[in-house]
Amino acid sequence: MQDLPAHDSSFASIIDLEIVQPLGDLCELLADEERVEELAFFSNLLGIFKAAGDEAMVLAGVFELSTCAFLGFSYSPAAQLTVEGILDRAIVIAHTMSAE
Repeated sequence: MQDLPAHDSSFASIIDLEIVQPLGDLCELLADEERVEELAFFSNLLGIFKAAGDEAMVLAGVFELSTCAFLGFSYSPAAQLTVEGILDRAIVIAHTMSAE
Protein backbone atom coordinates (compact mmCIF):
# COMPACT_ATOMS: atom_id res chain seq x y z
CA MET A 1 0.00 0.00 0.00
CA GLN A 2 1.07 3.56 -0.53
CA ASP A 3 2.27 5.59 2.42
CA LEU A 4 -0.46 7.85 3.71
CA PRO A 5 0.05 11.30 5.14
CA ALA A 6 0.59 11.02 8.90
CA HIS A 7 -2.49 13.12 9.63
CA ASP A 8 -4.89 11.01 7.57
CA SER A 9 -4.52 7.29 8.19
CA SER A 10 -8.13 6.50 9.06
CA PHE A 11 -9.72 3.35 7.71
CA ALA A 12 -11.98 5.38 5.40
CA SER A 13 -9.05 7.33 3.97
CA ILE A 14 -7.11 4.12 3.32
CA ILE A 15 -10.08 2.63 1.46
CA ASP A 16 -10.47 5.86 -0.51
CA LEU A 17 -6.80 6.06 -1.46
CA GLU A 18 -6.16 2.38 -2.10
CA ILE A 19 -9.44 1.25 -3.68
CA VAL A 20 -11.95 4.03 -4.43
CA GLN A 21 -9.60 6.35 -6.30
CA PRO A 22 -8.03 3.60 -8.42
CA LEU A 23 -11.50 2.19 -9.19
CA GLY A 24 -12.58 5.65 -10.33
CA ASP A 25 -9.53 5.86 -12.58
CA LEU A 26 -10.28 2.40 -13.95
CA CYS A 27 -13.88 3.38 -14.69
CA GLU A 28 -12.69 6.42 -16.62
CA LEU A 29 -10.29 4.24 -18.62
CA LEU A 30 -12.99 1.65 -19.36
CA ALA A 31 -15.37 4.41 -20.45
CA ASP A 32 -12.71 5.82 -22.79
CA GLU A 33 -12.18 2.30 -24.19
CA GLU A 34 -15.95 1.81 -24.55
CA ARG A 35 -15.86 -1.41 -22.50
CA VAL A 36 -19.53 -1.33 -21.45
CA GLU A 37 -19.81 -4.60 -19.48
CA GLU A 38 -16.56 -4.06 -17.64
CA LEU A 39 -17.50 -0.46 -16.89
CA ALA A 40 -20.86 -1.55 -15.46
CA PHE A 41 -19.20 -4.11 -13.19
CA PHE A 42 -16.49 -1.80 -11.87
CA SER A 43 -18.88 1.17 -11.54
CA ASN A 44 -21.06 -1.01 -9.32
CA LEU A 45 -18.00 -1.89 -7.24
CA LEU A 46 -17.07 1.77 -7.00
CA GLY A 47 -20.50 2.45 -5.51
CA ILE A 48 -20.10 -0.41 -3.04
CA PHE A 49 -16.76 0.86 -1.80
CA LYS A 50 -17.91 4.49 -1.64
CA ALA A 51 -20.88 3.41 0.51
CA ALA A 52 -18.90 1.02 2.70
CA GLY A 53 -19.34 2.18 6.25
CA ASP A 54 -17.58 -0.64 8.05
CA GLU A 55 -15.08 -3.43 7.58
CA ALA A 56 -17.76 -6.02 6.79
CA MET A 57 -18.96 -3.95 3.83
CA VAL A 58 -15.39 -3.50 2.61
CA LEU A 59 -14.80 -7.26 2.82
CA ALA A 60 -18.01 -7.86 0.84
CA GLY A 61 -16.69 -5.45 -1.80
CA VAL A 62 -13.33 -7.23 -1.88
CA PHE A 63 -15.05 -10.58 -2.40
CA GLU A 64 -17.15 -9.12 -5.22
CA LEU A 65 -14.03 -7.55 -6.75
CA SER A 66 -12.29 -10.92 -6.78
CA THR A 67 -15.01 -12.32 -9.07
CA CYS A 68 -13.79 -10.15 -11.95
CA ALA A 69 -11.22 -12.83 -12.70
CA PHE A 70 -14.00 -15.28 -13.58
CA LEU A 71 -16.33 -13.12 -15.64
CA GLY A 72 -14.53 -13.43 -18.97
CA PHE A 73 -13.75 -9.73 -19.29
CA SER A 74 -11.21 -8.59 -21.84
CA TYR A 75 -8.91 -5.76 -20.79
CA SER A 76 -6.43 -3.53 -22.53
CA PRO A 77 -2.90 -3.79 -21.11
CA ALA A 78 -3.42 -0.53 -19.17
CA ALA A 79 -6.74 -1.71 -17.73
CA GLN A 80 -5.28 -5.13 -16.87
CA LEU A 81 -2.45 -3.50 -14.94
CA THR A 82 -4.91 -1.27 -13.08
CA VAL A 83 -7.22 -4.19 -12.22
CA GLU A 84 -4.29 -6.23 -10.94
CA GLY A 85 -3.10 -3.33 -8.79
CA ILE A 86 -6.55 -2.83 -7.28
CA LEU A 87 -6.87 -6.56 -6.58
CA ASP A 88 -3.43 -6.65 -4.95
CA ARG A 89 -4.26 -3.70 -2.68
CA ALA A 90 -7.69 -5.12 -1.82
CA ILE A 91 -6.18 -8.47 -0.86
CA VAL A 92 -3.63 -6.78 1.41
CA ILE A 93 -6.38 -4.71 3.05
CA ALA A 94 -8.63 -7.76 3.52
CA HIS A 95 -5.74 -9.78 4.95
CA THR A 96 -4.86 -6.98 7.35
CA MET A 97 -8.48 -6.66 8.48
CA SER A 98 -8.84 -10.40 9.05
CA ALA A 99 -5.61 -10.48 11.06
CA GLU A 100 -6.85 -7.92 13.57
